[in-house]
Amino acid sequence: MSELVLGPVLRFVDPEEATVWVETDRPCEVEVLGARDSTFAVDAHHYALVCIEGLDPGGSHPYEVLLDGERRWPPP
Repeated sequence: MSELVLGPVLRFVDPEEATVWVETDRPCEVEVLGARDSTFAVDAHHYALVCIEGLDPGGSHPYEVLLDGERRWPPP
């Protein structure tokens, strides 16, 4: 089961898009608000940048981080 090492960190935001960064302990698929991306590795560290599009400008967007379909953030 994959776990978060660092993050989530909001890396970019505009009225309709956001990018969330995470570091995980192994390769996996990361999902945030229905957007998904696979991790990539650099020096045995696993990262993902998940680009979320179609946000409602000015809206509130509570989110969870799923790793391989399992909720990892926020903690229970």
